[in-house]
Amino acid sequence: MRNHLLQRKQIFTLMVFLSLFFNSFAQKESFSYRESYFPMVSASKAFQLKYDTMPLDRYWGLWGHNLYKWVEKDEASENEEIYAFIDDERNCDQFCFSSSILKEIIQKNIRKTKSAYTYYMVSPQDNTLVCQCEKCIEAGNTATNAAPAVFNLLQDLAKEHQDLQFFTTAYLSVKTPPKEKQTENIGVFYSTIQFQEGKAYQELKNKQELSDELTAWKDKLEHIFVWEYALNYDNYFDFYPNLKDFQQNLKFLKDHGVDGVFINGSESYSALQDIKCATTARLLKEPDLKLNEVLTEEFNARYPKEVAKITSEFYENITEEFSNSTKKMGIYSGINDAYRKYLHPEALESFYRQLKPLTSEPQDFNTESLLLSVAFLRLELMRYFGVNEFGYGTLNANKITIKPEVHELLKVIEQTSKSTKITTYNEQNAKISDYLKFWRSDILTQSTNYFLNTKINVLSNLDEGYSAIKVLNDGSIGFLDYNTNWLINSIDDLEIEINTEDLEEINTIKFGFLNDPAHHIYLPEEIIISSDEHRKKLKLKSSTLKEKKTVNFPVDFKPGKKLIIKILRRKNSSVKSQIATDEISIN
Repeated sequence: MRNHLLQRKQIFTLMVFLSLFFNSFAQKESFSYRESYFPMVSASKAFQLKYDTMPLDRYWGLWGHNLYKWVEKDEASENEEIYAFIDDERNCDQFCFSSSILKEIIQKNIRKTKSAYTYYMVSPQDNTLVCQCEKCIEAGNTATNAAPAVFNLLQDLAKEHQDLQFFTTAYLSVKTPPKEKQTENIGVFYSTIQFQEGKAYQELKNKQELSDELTAWKDKLEHIFVWEYALNYDNYFDFYPNLKDFQQNLKFLKDHGVDGVFINGSESYSALQDIKCATTARLLKEPDLKLNEVLTEEFNARYPKEVAKITSEFYENITEEFSNSTKKMGIYSGINDAYRKYLHPEALESFYRQLKPLTSEPQDFNTESLLLSVAFLRLELMRYFGVNEFGYGTLNANKITIKPEVHELLKVIEQTSKSTKITTYNEQNAKISDYLKFWRSDILTQSTNYFLNTKINVLSNLDEGYSAIKVLNDGSIGFLDYNTNWLINSIDDLEIEINTEDLEEINTIKFGFLNDPAHHIYLPEEIIISSDEHRKKLKLKSSTLKEKKTVNFPVDFKPGKKLIIKILRRKNSSVKSQIATDEISIN
């Protein structure tokens, strides 16, 4: 009996030892800094404790491009030398990182917060400006590279505060590693944004470039933290199911010496944010977990039983589809990219039909917001397909009939947006209310269009990636998002020829144009319409607003056999001038 008890005790001791050993090994294999940033989920103290995350407000005394917040008004006005010297004057849009006064301001703020935080990020402002003062030039600054002065400052701070860790960002003006090996408490935050194609890094054609850059930084710095991405930031309702690729990418990053990962989620609601936040948080700690098992656990913990069942099955399927697809899909994409990558109209409609009955009674926030996302995506696919299969309408004898389900979906979005208080749907805070207005003003009001699905001859050069001329007459209507249903021309004016033999007369030709100055897209300078015997021009006024402009061009002559339409780009010598045209309607 005593031998039996002794044996059981020895087995228990061995099990405890093995557990500690493997836990220790797993801890070494995970990332030392881990944060999955979806504030609506991750800001909860309960979430932080359960998933062992490292939130910004608890770990970072200074974060991002926020150094300017440490400079008080009187310090700024009395000490202009803290700012970058560019073109023989001080520029308040950027800092001089060789300034002793700036260093003292930073030191003062570190002393105020030192006992509360572990990390401090000292980064240039969010632009490409670089200080050209004598000290910065002596440090090694060039017109485009501020890294030498930045790392000199970090070295000074790191030596004086050896119990803290100092970081900068490999971004814009700090893109090259320092020439000398840095002290152990200096690191860099490296953004992978240029490698976001909706694929595992190992599968990228330019994977060697990523590998070489990480290796170069690791050669000079002890710590590399990576800024990772988890969403389509142009459409927060897009599922963007990249978790399988994300898991593979964590292993790639770990193999290249990365020891910290920050996942850039969304400040406002994004589709299945609770699932993405929890799953990525778990993978950051244990990258080798079985993904589908984790997803099932998280769905069951966060959704009613029936909703969890159908949603986990749907999400696992689209996650697999996303990972297996060879198509690219960046983190700023239109619904056309989502369709080509993973989002099939039939599958989405089937999921919606299963989900909708489960929401007939008032539901929890997660379920209602899920329904909102699915309804939005269905409408986006319909908008993309226009009057063709899977579109919002049918075409018969040039007359458009809107499908009844469109009205249902619009109502669902309106109701769930109100009940969940979700009012925006992307990084630019585009409003759901404006989205619904566009549907009602630009799509539901359509009736007859003699130009739909007819042949177009292109007489001008088209941009790479914008060769689908059918977007001009397939019923796919553009809103304010430039990457969905717009034909963009930057290398040439747009000139097309259409056959009008079957048209005895034309009253009006209607055009839709986008004006989006932030993306260098402007209203056209002029529209010219000509036939065999006639020629007519219409000049457009410029605009500084982000807006969609509908132009009705009256035609008071018989079209003849052919009609040539030429749309001239606005002449702007300072920037690349582009035009964006969506639907051309003839009636």
